Amino acid sequence: MLIPCWPFSSTPNCRGGYPTSEPPTCPEYMNAILRPRRGHRLDTPRSVVSVHNVTWSATASAVGSKEVIEHALGWMTGGHAELSNEKVKSYHGAKMILIHARIMKKKAAKLSLSHLGAGFLLQLAESENLESRIDDDNTLHIRLSLQSLASGSIEFPSGYEEQVKGRIKLEVYPGQKPQEIAHSMLVKAAEISQDEGLPIDPKNM
Repeated sequence: MLIPCWPFSSTPNCRGGYPTSEPPTCPEYMNAILRPRRGHRLDTPRSVVSVHNVTWSATASAVGSKEVIEHALGWMTGGHAELSNEKVKSYHGAKMILIHARIMKKKAAKLSLSHLGAGFLLQLAESENLESRIDDDNTLHIRLSLQSLASGSIEFPSGYEEQVKGRIKLEVYPGQKPQEIAHSMLVKAAEISQDEGLPIDPKNM
């Protein structure tokens, strides 16, 4: 069950969220990984604009948790998302609310990802299963812990807990490798996150 804890407590768990992200937080590592690699320029038009759109989805079982999730999704997308919801039924027939946060404009979609935090983005970029997260339609799939998000941190889920499902539609041109595009996009988003001090403190929303 999701525990409604918005606004966040004064001492949130900050793994991947405000004010720091882990792993990693070592300045030397961050500076090294954010430096453009040979053959992976981040200032070219195609590598900078490498996202078509972003969609996040989560389910709420009550009105109170719906409000918590909507606030959390607004925070983690930097206010760039358009929120919508629909009534659905679970596998066992229980009534639930499916909440979507969609960012359909390319620039806003790319910028919204920087609000995931540099540490989380770099962890995802360097993960061994990055390629397996990308489907045949060049969509990068991510799952987050819903409880952690509601508590003010961005983390991968553990076990069978409630999750937020993310779909990032990559902009891939002929001859390009989706995994390389995803890696460059995530590193660039981490660079923006670090430069801008994102994500913002949720208590300031």
